[in-house]
Amino acid sequence: MEILQKLSAYFGVTVDYLMNGESETTHQQSYYLDTDTAKMAQELKDNDNILFDAYKSTKKDKLLAYAKKLMELEKMENGDDI
Repeated sequence: MEILQKLSAYFGVTVDYLMNGESETTHQQSYYLDTDTAKMAQELKDNDNILFDAYKSTKKDKLLAYAKKLMELEKMENGDDI
């Protein structure tokens, strides 16, 4: 079962699809198996694709460093340990 879950995540399909070739009819097919990730990706895309475009550029490392710094600042503001 663990291998099937890994394969389904890799190929972006459900375990049911791997087992019988049929997708679940009760759920909408999505590129993302995780609905929270799909929602966040859609929100980012709807915002002029700015983060996706920035990530595709050659400045990926800077974008990721900025994101990490923002998370650290948020933790400090909330009084959490870094």
